[in-house]
Amino acid sequence: TKTQQKSLWPIYATGFFVMVLFYMLPTQFPYLIMDQLKGDPSDIGMVIAASMLINAIAAMQYAKLKAIFGFTKLFAIIFLLFGIGLMVIAVAETILHLYASTIFMGIGFGLTMVNINAWLLSEVEASKRGKATGKLTSAMFLGQFFSPILFEPIVVQIEIQGLFMVMAFVVWIVSAVIFAKLKMSVHQA
Repeated sequence: TKTQQKSLWPIYATGFFVMVLFYMLPTQFPYLIMDQLKGDPSDIGMVIAASMLINAIAAMQYAKLKAIFGFTKLFAIIFLLFGIGLMVIAVAETILHLYASTIFMGIGFGLTMVNINAWLLSEVEASKRGKATGKLTSAMFLGQFFSPILFEPIVVQIEIQGLFMVMAFVVWIVSAVIFAKLKMSVHQA
């Protein structure tokens, strides 16, 4: 139904937003590592691989965390973690600092991918899951496509670490809004 479709837009928008954030790593890290932190090409692969390993470990913990927090509060926590990881990158002076950021970013992205899919599946009846999953996947691919396009003008103005700092504050604001809405809904109940 149309009302059900409309209610899925927050999920699709979240998928888009998360992939815009996620694609900051492969599109911006190489320049940060090579140009500003004077690293080697191998450092690029190792830092991104470390983040992916933490993604996988975090994703395996999802069921336990979802049972404690639920979809919405888990997103608030995820965006809080993203912000910490982005801020660590923003102030990084060495490659080691980037490895520290992968702890927060990896946990955040690992949980996000499962949380967003589980959220979608909980909202859609079985006969419409294929179509809804296709739309979510499209939103995520569009996020990947638009990430470098959206961020390039910012990088030109305030450089890569400035971009990561701005985005840290953006995701902290998103996290704070989610926490505030949760608190308001508890008081209204």
